[in-house]
Amino acid sequence: MGQRFHSGTREVTDQDLKAFTELSGDRHPLHTRGAGRFGRPVLHGPFGLAVFLGLLHEMGIVAESVVALLDTRWRYRAPIHVGDTLRFELTVTRCRRTSKSDEGVVNRHVTLLNQDGVTVQEGTTAMLVRARDAGPDPVGRA
Repeated sequence: MGQRFHSGTREVTDQDLKAFTELSGDRHPLHTRGAGRFGRPVLHGPFGLAVFLGLLHEMGIVAESVVALLDTRWRYRAPIHVGDTLRFELTVTRCRRTSKSDEGVVNRHVTLLNQDGVTVQEGTTAMLVRARDAGPDPVGRA
């Protein structure tokens, strides 16, 4: 608990916007023409979550240990635009074994930031992982 990770960066491209629009099917003018208060296209909210998961994978810290993503509670704080450079900060908030002693749940708080240090999205996620060894919760883990 308390362990912190900082990712590398990922620049948001026009191709990202086009591909996510196609994938989602959401062609709202907010995303395609920049209609509304922002004056330029805004990436879809779930795009930020996808970037977080991709950057996490690239770090290699979860590798083959992940069994499943269990939940996501996510907030959209500021728009993401083409040309932004995103990175995340992650803090492990809880670790516990499941009743199946060779697996555990890791809870995390994540902040997704742009190139100016502005929090664009944040939230919590939990993942089911394979434990390093079977047995009871290690001492000091809640």
